[in-house]
Amino acid sequence: MPSQFLGGGLELVAAAGDEDQVRSPAAQETATPLRVDAQRNAARVLAAARRGVASHGLDVSYHEIAREAGVGVGTVYRLYPERDQLMAAVLGDILTELIDTAHKALDCDDAWEGFSLLFTSLALRTAQNTGLSGSLDQHGGPAVAEQRHQLLDLAHRVIERAQDDGRLRRDLAWHAATDGGRGGAGMRAGT
Repeated sequence: MPSQFLGGGLELVAAAGDEDQVRSPAAQETATPLRVDAQRNAARVLAAARRGVASHGLDVSYHEIAREAGVGVGTVYRLYPERDQLMAAVLGDILTELIDTAHKALDCDDAWEGFSLLFTSLALRTAQNTGLSGSLDQHGGPAVAEQRHQLLDLAHRVIERAQDDGRLRRDLAWHAATDGGRGGAGMRAGT
């Protein structure tokens, strides 16, 4: 059965004869697609977790996330039985957005416009996710590490493109540009 990773720990699965289904990490292990209402709840839980972690940090409770999402706490635990799974989903969701933005930045005709698009987005995500400061170094496992590596590579290409176009100083090292802030979007190279 073909599937596509959506980010944030969710996977889109084409079910034979049914509409596409989204599966959470726990559901992915059993290969049973989520019902449509469960798909909505999974998206609401992830969005609530992002908001909760951004404002309260990594210690936000499952009860707070459930309340914010409008679901029972059992739903949160069913989707993310382990806290590390939830943190990986939150980080993965943020990184997926930033990777999409980096691709858009590379597609811009104007190199400076692309640079501005990516680094404005990085700055906004950092400000919105101060509760995640340093989390990329400590949470998320291999999937988040791969996304982080992908984002670093894309950011490097965006910076070099702006430098090659003469729109960005050559003495700005891409490592320095991607190290600033570090909150949910910080991408320090070499770690």
